Amino acid sequence: MDLGREISDQEKSLDVSFDYIIMPVGTGGIQIGIELSKRLQKKNWKVIGVAIDEHNAAYYNTLFRTIGSKILASIEADRRILDKDLLVYEGASGGGYGQFDPSDLDHVKNIEQEYGLYFGPTYMHKSIKGLGQLVKAQKIKKGSNVLIIHTGGQNESKVYS
Repeated sequence: MDLGREISDQEKSLDVSFDYIIMPVGTGGIQIGIELSKRLQKKNWKVIGVAIDEHNAAYYNTLFRTIGSKILASIEADRRILDKDLLVYEGASGGGYGQFDPSDLDHVKNIEQEYGLYFGPTYMHKSIKGLGQLVKAQKIKKGSNVLIIHTGGQNESKVYS
């Protein structure tokens, strides 16, 4: 939840407003925290977790309600903010945790060569891939302000080159 407050603070200091916040979702904790923070602050962000494993949106929404209920009870907040589901995109998982499509390696290398950024194919790249798919499907409008949360991973380039 602190990360959600930090994002809000950064919006103010940078004079920007984010439309979407995207991150890989594995355990669900980061997305759950940001989503709770967003709802408590009454922000308009669309927080989208890109599934990196075999779990589906229903799994993450069960976690959201279980964890969210405990957090909201501890701060005496209205439980009705749990009524709306999390947004979880399942189309970029590449077969599950630690798995990816062979074309993902080419995409990872292209991003690294063109932008100097490395996103491992088993974790963070799935967020980039999901973002591209969502834009292409017009689920995220071109020109939107999108914040991608880099939640970790390691440089696997030597393993997969």
